[in-house]
Amino acid sequence: MTMADKGTIRVKWVRSGIGFTRRQRQMIRGLGLRRLNKVAERADTPRVRALVAKVPHFVEIVGQKPAPAWAGVAEYKITPPPPPTTQVVTEAPKPQLAEAEKRTIEPGAGLEHEIIVADDASTNGSVE
Repeated sequence: MTMADKGTIRVKWVRSGIGFTRRQRQMIRGLGLRRLNKVAERADTPRVRALVAKVPHFVEIVGQKPAPAWAGVAEYKITPPPPPTTQVVTEAPKPQLAEAEKRTIEPGAGLEHEIIVADDASTNGSVE
């Protein structure tokens, strides 16, 4: 059986080793722990469990390896924009006015304009 078949355990060194015996120090090193508060992942075998059982006041078994921080971030896929679609635009028909709305413009219906020429120094008051 391989390590993946049996699984693994994570062991954390939680208590200072000041004042512990040389034999206990070797057991901690045998678990792969080098510094305080560090975690080592070992195969879950009877030998490793026995080492942990010999020094339970210095180590603890912690839970599963935490997921990386980026695992919770949604993935975004960048795709090129779709090709433009061609649409045939037809001219809308002009609205037809009803007979009552049609108006005719007759000459002399107030549409005459007067042309007013202001006195200007360049023209000397004369209109051409």
